[in-house]
Formats: sequence, structure tokens, C-alpha cells
Amino acid sequence: MRIDEYEKLEEEEKKAALKKCGRLRVYQYMKDFGAITSLQAIYDLGVHRLSGIIYVLKNEDGINIESEEIAVKNRYGNVSHVSKYRIA
Repeated sequence: MRIDEYEKLEEEEKKAALKKCGRLRVYQYMKDFGAITSLQAIYDLGVHRLSGIIYVLKNEDGINIESEEIAVKNRYGNVSHVSKYRIA
């Protein structure tokens, strides 16, 4: 289902669609919470390969998404960099 089709659905239909499609879950998460990282996608949505979903949202659905590289500490205290995506 394309994002433009999803936006036209009633609330109950949206809930049913979210259960089936990771791309829609990521899109709705960014609308609800402002941004998403890979770890949030895995933990909160059960979605892997966030960068692939972002690519599809940008290039197939025409959603304007910006990314920001942020520094986070890993379990050993070392700094790692991850992407944080938001709808522009």
C-alpha cells in the first residue's frame, strides 16, 4: 500500500494496515514521535533494515525525509554514529 492510499483510510483501517506493512509502521512512527533510529525500529516496530525502508519511502512514495548522524555510546562506552530519520 502506498502512503497516499494509507492517508485516506479511516482509523480502524489504518490500524489493520499497520499490522501488515513495516513501511507504514515506520512512516506513522515518524509522524507520531518526530524521528526514528534503527534501534527504535527494531525494538518498537519489529522492523529491520530501516535504511531500506527509508529509501522506499523517499524514492517510491515521494516522502521528504532528512537524516542526521548522531553519536551514541555502545554497551562498552565507546562512541558510535547512527542515522536518525525524520519527515522534513
